[in-house]
Amino acid sequence: MKASQYNFFTMKNKPHNSEIPSHQLMLRAGLIRQISSGIYVWLPTGIRVLNNIKKIIKKEMNKIGGIEIYMPAIQPYKLWNISGRWNTYGKELFKIFDRKNNQFVLGPTHEELITQIIKNEIHSYKQLPMLLYQIQNKFRDEIRPRSGIIRSREFIMKDAYSFHNDKISLQKMYSTIHDTYRKIFKTLKLQYRSVEADSSSMGGNISHEFQAISKHGEDTIVCSTLSNYAANIDVSPAIEQNNQLINQNIYQESINTTKYTLKPCLKTIIQIILIKSNNYIQDKSLVTLIIKGDHTINLNKVKNISIILKPIEYALKNDVESFVKKAKQSVKNIFKENTIITDISVINTLNLINWIQINNHLIPINNIWKNILQKSTILDIRNTIHGDISPDHSGILEVKNSIEIGHIFQLETKYSNLMNANIQQKDGKKKNIYMGCYGIGISRIIAASIEQNHDHKGIIWPNILAPFKIVIIPINLNKSYLVQNIAKEIYNNFIKEKIDIIFDDRNEQTGIMFAEMNLIGIPHQLIIRENNLINNQIEYHKRGTSKNILISLHEVIEFMKIKLCI
Repeated sequence: MKASQYNFFTMKNKPHNSEIPSHQLMLRAGLIRQISSGIYVWLPTGIRVLNNIKKIIKKEMNKIGGIEIYMPAIQPYKLWNISGRWNTYGKELFKIFDRKNNQFVLGPTHEELITQIIKNEIHSYKQLPMLLYQIQNKFRDEIRPRSGIIRSREFIMKDAYSFHNDKISLQKMYSTIHDTYRKIFKTLKLQYRSVEADSSSMGGNISHEFQAISKHGEDTIVCSTLSNYAANIDVSPAIEQNNQLINQNIYQESINTTKYTLKPCLKTIIQIILIKSNNYIQDKSLVTLIIKGDHTINLNKVKNISIILKPIEYALKNDVESFVKKAKQSVKNIFKENTIITDISVINTLNLINWIQINNHLIPINNIWKNILQKSTILDIRNTIHGDISPDHSGILEVKNSIEIGHIFQLETKYSNLMNANIQQKDGKKKNIYMGCYGIGISRIIAASIEQNHDHKGIIWPNILAPFKIVIIPINLNKSYLVQNIAKEIYNNFIKEKIDIIFDDRNEQTGIMFAEMNLIGIPHQLIIRENNLINNQIEYHKRGTSKNILISLHEVIEFMKIKLCI
C-alpha cells in the first residue's frame, strides 16, 4: 500500500470526551469515529486491525472443528419471551417494531436463536457433538456508554455454540475451547488471566472469563500471589486473615460534621445497607445488610440470597429516614422489624464497633452486637480486598482492574428445556440437548491491546495486530532520485514477498511522517536517507525503542523476516 493512495484520518490533538488512553488513541490514530453516544464508524486502519483479529480467531476455531455460520442481528420477540430473558435481561435490551407492529430484539447474544435453529435441524444423537460460530455485531442499550468501544452500544463479537448428547461431551468441548482461547490471546500478545466467573442471566453453573489486565479496566479480578487461583471479584469468596482484628481506640479527626468532635476510622464502623425483600410489596419489609465500614457490599453474592427482591432494589428514601429515626431513638429496636444478614467479617470485630453508618448518618452505639448477631443470618456478602487469604489457602489475593475480552459458559440444558430442543436417542427416547456458549469481544481486544501497548507518541502494535507491519519512510523523496529509486525497489520487493507494508510516498514534512506513523503504531520503520545509501545501508527503527540501527541494503528482506518471525 502506498500512503498517497490511503487516508489515515489521524488527529493531532486529544479529542474531547475521551478519558482513557485506548479511546483517545483510537480516535487520534484514525481507527474509529463516534457518530452517536456509544456508536462508532470503523475507519480503514481500524478495519485492518479488526481483520487481523478475525483471521486469527477463525483459524483457531476451524482447527477444533468449528463451522462458521451467520445469524441475523434482528431476532423475533417470541424467542426471548420463551426463554424468559425478555424481562430478565433488563433495559439494556434493544426492542424494536416493524411496520406491522411485530416486535423484535437487536441481539446482544444469540442463545435463543441458535437453539431454535438446532431444534429444527438436528434430530439424532448421531449428529452431535457440533460446534457453530459466527462473527457478528451485537447491540446493548447501555445507560451510559463510556471508555470508547469498551462500553459501547454496538460491538463486534465472535460467539460460538456447542451442542452435545451428554454433560461429559459438553465438559470436553468446554476444556477445548478454554485452551483455544488461551492460545488465541497468547498469539495476540495480550497480558490476561482466565478467571472463575458468574454465569448471570446466561444460565448454567460453570463459566470463566478472560480478563486483560488494565488499570483503566471496568472489571475487577483477584489473583493469588502463590497459586493459579483467579476469579472475578463478583464470585470470589472473602476469607480474612486472623490478624485483621483492629483497635477500637483508633480515631481520625472529622471535617464533615459538627455534631461529633471525633469520627472513628472506617474499621471501627459498621455499615447498614437497606434493600427490598421479595415480599416488600405486601408488608413493606426490608432486608438489613451489615458489613464493616472498610468493606464494600457484593451485590452478586446478595442477589443469590432467596429472600432478596430480584432485580435488587435499595430501600426508598422514606424507609431509610424512618430507619435512621428509630436508630437515633434506640439502636436496640431498629432491627426488630427487618431480616438481618451480617457479613462474617463483622464477627471478628464484634466487640470493637462503636458506630453505625446508615447512608450518610453516623450514629454512636453501645456494644450490643452479640444480641444483634443472634438474630442475624451470617453469610459472605462483601467484596474481597487486597490482602485477603486466597480461597485455595495458597498465598494472599491481589486486586487488579481488567477488561473482559472473552467469556465461556456451560449452559447445560437451560435453553433446550425452555425451547423443547431434543434429540432422539439410540433407544428411541428423546433427550434435551446439552449446550455451551463461548464469546470473544473482538472490538474490545483492540482497546485492551492499546491499553497495554502505548506511549506518549501513540500506539505500539504487536506484529500480529498491526494495520501494517512495516513502513518505509524516505527522507527527501522528491529531492533525491537515489532515495526515490531505492525506496520503490525495496517496497516492490516486500510486495513480491507478500509482506504487509506501507510506503509513505506523500509530499509531506519528515516530522509529520514520523509523528503519524508513531501515532498509528506501525511496529517497524525502514528509514531511507541518501547519506546512508552511499554506503549501501538504511536505518531500522523498532517502534517503542530509542535507538536506530543501520542494516545492509541487500539484507533488508531477510532482516525483516526475522523481525516478523516469518
